[in-house]
Amino acid sequence: MTRKDLFQNSRTKLLLILIMICALCMSLFAVACSNNDEDEVDIPDYSYTQTDDGLISNSNFAYGVLDTDLSKFPKTTPSGWSKSKDSNSDIGSSSSKYGAINVSADGWTELLKVLYKDSNIIDYLEYKNKDNMKVGDKGYSDLKDFAKAYLNDKNSKAPTTAEIQSYIIENYFKVFENPTLHEGAEDNFVYMLNNYRSSAYQTIGTSQKVTSSSTVTLNKGEYGKVSVWVKTQNITEKANGEYGANIRLINKFNGTTQSDYVIKNIIAEDWTQYTIYLKADKTFSTSFQIALGLGYGLAGVTEGTVYFDDVDFTHLTEEEFTTETASLSTLERKLEYNAKNINFVTPEDINENSALVYDMSLENEYLHEVSFDANEIVHNPTVSSVPGYNGYKGEKSWTLTEVDGVDGYDNVTKLDLTNMSYTVKLSNSEFTISNGEYAYVEFMVKNQLSDWGSTDITVNVYDIFDSSRELRKAVTTISSVDEEWQKVGLVFKNNFVEEAFDRTFEIELVVGPTDIVAAKYHYDYASGEVFISPIMMATGVIAQYDDNDGLGPLTKIDRKCYTASGYAKESTKKNEESTIPTFREAITIKLEHEE
Repeated sequence: MTRKDLFQNSRTKLLLILIMICALCMSLFAVACSNNDEDEVDIPDYSYTQTDDGLISNSNFAYGVLDTDLSKFPKTTPSGWSKSKDSNSDIGSSSSKYGAINVSADGWTELLKVLYKDSNIIDYLEYKNKDNMKVGDKGYSDLKDFAKAYLNDKNSKAPTTAEIQSYIIENYFKVFENPTLHEGAEDNFVYMLNNYRSSAYQTIGTSQKVTSSSTVTLNKGEYGKVSVWVKTQNITEKANGEYGANIRLINKFNGTTQSDYVIKNIIAEDWTQYTIYLKADKTFSTSFQIALGLGYGLAGVTEGTVYFDDVDFTHLTEEEFTTETASLSTLERKLEYNAKNINFVTPEDINENSALVYDMSLENEYLHEVSFDANEIVHNPTVSSVPGYNGYKGEKSWTLTEVDGVDGYDNVTKLDLTNMSYTVKLSNSEFTISNGEYAYVEFMVKNQLSDWGSTDITVNVYDIFDSSRELRKAVTTISSVDEEWQKVGLVFKNNFVEEAFDRTFEIELVVGPTDIVAAKYHYDYASGEVFISPIMMATGVIAQYDDNDGLGPLTKIDRKCYTASGYAKESTKKNEESTIPTFREAITIKLEHEE
């Protein structure tokens, strides 16, 4: 091999080594870059999804506003809440800013800029400072004109619009102090309600409320509690003492609207939590909505500002209810049947040791047992005695006995029948109520009829007059065969007020078909056993209230007006019909079963 060949081979090897070194460096660089890229990609990207699963929707007024720009507050339509004026047509409206607000330092700064543009609030500030808006000997009625003149005189030059705004906010919006947060608050959001009106209505205010869309149900025998944080500001006093914020429970008793429970005339310069303990009826369920207000009705119109936060509802066991209220002095209000806005509580009624309890059970005498005798029980005519009837005439039998010790009940009426339709009539001398009274009647039925025949047990109600017996209503039909007892609860009212009649009633249980003429075969009839518990009864007085919420004399309830043709129509509430209630207004309490 020549020297030249050796040189060329060495150069080739060197070149290959340099190429390999370059390739290795590039690989290491690529790996480093790849690692950097992986570091960037692997950084987790967290996101937060807000949920609202409370029994009171948006109870802290934070749902749906977390990402709202501070300049966009107040949020006038927070999820789950709606604002309205109290219904009296003589109550004036307020167009002042309201809604969910952010009370952080930056949030409040931005909110004051929004309130600065509220003409009603500017009118309020002008009224409050009307004697102090002077430059030299010249007085001003317009706050912005005064601020402009004052700054011009002070600085010897015309102020800018921003300077006028800054001066007014710094010096005159001090009455709108940041409410901050109550102890234990978990976010920066509260609800603000302003009752300011134009210059012609200063010191008057209005009555407004914000109502939750959530309906909370307490089943029979259940317990719970509602709590709300409240803070008021700039409340104008009134001579009649009826002013301030309020908390309202809009109550339905077994589906029928009853009177509100209201804590009214609240003045709370510091955040104050109000808690109401709730006790449902042992027989009927109840439901309610929560409304938070400033001013109550025409008599309680209020000027000022209120803040609400953390509206909470908690189910309690009976033990928890008893434990939490046992160490406190109980301030109890009871549901009063058919009453109107009577459950008022004021701060004067409350002290730091008070437990507010709303007992949503019927206000009546205690249930007591009412017996009925065997001669008050009758059976339907036999099939063969029905004129023109050619249907089933086979075997039929019945026995009626009184037995003890049936599932813990004594004095139980037992009906054992085969291929029959049988009527049990329940009547008693106590089934008479005077005008203005009501009676609650309760009994249990156990349906053990055979599925191979009729399993219907129909409950009818009759009114008894001197010479007649009139069917008022077929209340319900118990058709399900069950080992469990099924409750029948009936409320009777006597509205025969002008004539002052006593009302006498009877209850019938028809076991099997109610129309025996149409029953042609044995399976159309009832066979088996039916058990009826002793009857329990309680009585009470129907509450009647006048337009001023005062208890007045009983008045007859007119349900219809009549046209010349004789047809009934609903009241139009106009002209000569103005005092006659509409069909909806005429409807009274309807419990599980009512006559």
